[in-house]
Amino acid sequence: MAKPLPSFLTQRKGAHLLIARLQHLMIRYQGWKDARAAQKARKRRG
Repeated sequence: MAKPLPSFLTQRKGAHLLIARLQHLMIRYQGWKDARAAQKARKRRG
């Protein structure tokens, strides 16, 4: 990269990365909650 990118491009890229990371965390959190709920249900049943 000889020329630096315009600031609005780098900002958009940074925002995109941040949003992607947040979404990834949310998905992992949902999966963790679902797994916990499944464990509790299993314990209750048997």
